[in-house]
Amino acid sequence: MAILFILSIILYSCKFISSDVFDQLTKEGKSLFDSSIIKGEMTRICTCQEQRECYIIMKKQARECIDECWDGFGKITKRPDDLKKCFSSKDSMLDGLLDCFEHNVKSCSLTFNSTLQPKHNITEIFRLGVLKVEKSKTELSNTVNLMAPIQHIIDTAGEVAICAKNCFIRKNTPKYCFDVKGCQPKIDEHNAKRTLRRCSRAINWKEEAGETCECSVKAGLEDLEQYCPMFRLMASKALKRSKN
Repeated sequence: MAILFILSIILYSCKFISSDVFDQLTKEGKSLFDSSIIKGEMTRICTCQEQRECYIIMKKQARECIDECWDGFGKITKRPDDLKKCFSSKDSMLDGLLDCFEHNVKSCSLTFNSTLQPKHNITEIFRLGVLKVEKSKTELSNTVNLMAPIQHIIDTAGEVAICAKNCFIRKNTPKYCFDVKGCQPKIDEHNAKRTLRRCSRAINWKEEAGETCECSVKAGLEDLEQYCPMFRLMASKALKRSKN
C-alpha cells in the first residue's frame, strides 16, 4: 500500500492519472510479463486451488518483508510506527483489491489442465519492476520540479521497496511456490485491464489515498501536505462520476 501510494503520486505528476493510473499500471505490467518470458520453457496453467495456495503464501511473505524493511522510513520521519499505522489501517482495502483481481481475472483453471503456456521468470519480473519505477523517478526529476519537495520521500520509499523486493526473493530461493507446483497463472492483458479497473472502482482507492496522505502528514511527512488536496479532488471527481 505504501509503495502504491508513492507510485500514484509519481504517475499523477507524469499526467498518467488523468486518464487512469490503473491503465498505466496494467500497460507496464504487460511489458514486464513479455520481457520476463523464459525462451524455450513452457509450464501449465495453475488450477485455481494451486493459485490460491501460492497467493496466500506469497502475500504472507510480502507482509513479512515490508515489516522487516519498514524501519527504513526512519530516515524521513521520527515516527515510522505512526506512519505504518496509516497504511496498516488500509490493509483490508488492498486485500479487497487483490482478492477481487484474483477472483475475476480468469488466470487459473478450475480443474487440472495440461495445456502449456510460456514460462516467466518471476525474479526477473520484480527486477524489471524496480527498474521501471527508478526510470520513472529519473525522467520526472529531469523534466519538472513538481516532485522536488518530496524527492527525499520518494527516494526513501524506493529504498524500502528494494529492501522488500530483495527480502521476498530471498524467501523464495531457490524456488517460488509456483515453481514447486509446476505451474503459473495465465494473465491476459484485456482481462487484466478490465478486472483491475472494475476492482479499483469498487474500493474507491482515490478516497483512501486522500485519507492516507493526511495521515502520513500527521505522522511526520509534512512535505506531503501540498499533495493531499490533489487526492481529495480526485476522490470528489470520482464520486461525482459514480452518481451520474
